[in-house]
Order: sequence, then structure tokens, then C-alpha cells
Amino acid sequence: MAKKENDLKKITESLIQDFLTQLGLDAEITIGDPVNTTESGDFSYLNVTLTGENLGELIGFRGNMLDSIQTILGLILTKTLSKEDVTEKYRIILDINDYRKQRADYLVSYALRAVDEVLNSGQPMELSPMKPSERRIVHMALKETKGIFTSSAGEGENRRVVISPKSK
Repeated sequence: MAKKENDLKKITESLIQDFLTQLGLDAEITIGDPVNTTESGDFSYLNVTLTGENLGELIGFRGNMLDSIQTILGLILTKTLSKEDVTEKYRIILDINDYRKQRADYLVSYALRAVDEVLNSGQPMELSPMKPSERRIVHMALKETKGIFTSSAGEGENRRVVISPKSK
């Protein structure tokens, strides 16, 4: 591992540890190597996983608190790295006790049950409102499913996935 990545991980771990200490919480912190998946290469993702007890309140309803903490930690990291004269940009992807994986599994299961209903009834079905990242999970999970197509409808926080039967 390059020294730069090692320093980045140490800085990130330190700021997250300070954040948790301020909240009176303790967690095991795992930080993955930076991954650049953007076409423009403007920034890299840094996967951070926290595991431990009593972290549920950091997740919040449907991950809203988790998303907020992720944003805050990302801003703190950006500010800290700019003081260290690091020019690369990083975004933190935070997960706590595998919440994101469990949520994705639930969304796929929910969507597949909805597909069965759509195929049986022949009628389109709107799913519950979801965040953009969650809608993407559903669209990707169903893109190869025969007999249906997906779209999004609604505005802002009420935006939802619509599963419709394909015309024959």
C-alpha cells in the first residue's frame, strides 16, 4: 500500500474515532482502499465500516441519520485533507453493522414481490418513496427481469419506482 493511502487511512480513522468519542460510542473502524469509479476521475470513494454495539441510533429511520453522518464526516475529511495539502478529493461511503447491505437485500426482495404482483395483475405498481441510491438498487436488480420495465415517478422525497408490465 502506498504511503499516501496509508496516511489517508490514518487521518480518516483518527477523525472518525474523534467523532465517535464525542458521541460516547466505541466501534471497530475498517477503512477500505480508495476506489475511483467516476468517469471524470474527480474523486475517489473511501469505504468506511463501523461495527459494534449501540450503533443503531447512528443509522436512524431508513438510514437517514447514517446518510447525514456520512456527509458530515466527508466534509470534515475534505477540510482536514486540504490542511494537509492533499489535492485529491475523497467521498466517504459509511456503513454501520452492514446496514446498507441488509437494506439493499430487503429492497431487492420487496421489488421481486412487487414484480410477481405486477405480472399476475397486469397492472403497474408504485413502490414506496425511496432515496435515489435505493431507487437505483431496485432499477438495477430488475433491469433483466422479463415481462416488466421500471421507471421513476414523483418529485423530491416522494419519488418512487414504478414497475409496469411490458406490452405484448
